[in-house]
Amino acid sequence: MIRPIPIGRISPDFLPSGMDVINAVCKDLQKRAKIGEKKYGERLVPFNNRDGLRDLYEELLDAANYCKQLLMEEELEKKIKKIRDIPPPKKKKEVEFPF
Repeated sequence: MIRPIPIGRISPDFLPSGMDVINAVCKDLQKRAKIGEKKYGERLVPFNNRDGLRDLYEELLDAANYCKQLLMEEELEKKIKKIRDIPPPKKKKEVEFPF
C-alpha cells in the first residue's frame, strides 16, 4: 500500500518498516572496516603508528567542507527557483507614429 507523503515534516509512520538509523550506521561501519582491511591489511587497532587525533581532525575538516558544499548548493537552488518563478516581462506595445 502506498501512503501519501504529508507536506512538511514526515512522520515516522510514513517510513518503510525496518528503517533504523543505528542499524544503517552499523552496516556502514562494517563496510568501512572491510575497505580499511583491504587498503591497510588490517582493521583499525590501537597503537598503529598513526595520529588518531590528527586523522579525526582532518576527516572532520573534510566533513565540514561537504556540509558547506551542500548548504551552498541548497541556497543556490533556492535562488535559481526564485528566478525561474519570475514571470517574463510583458511585451510593450509598439507605438506607431503617424508620420
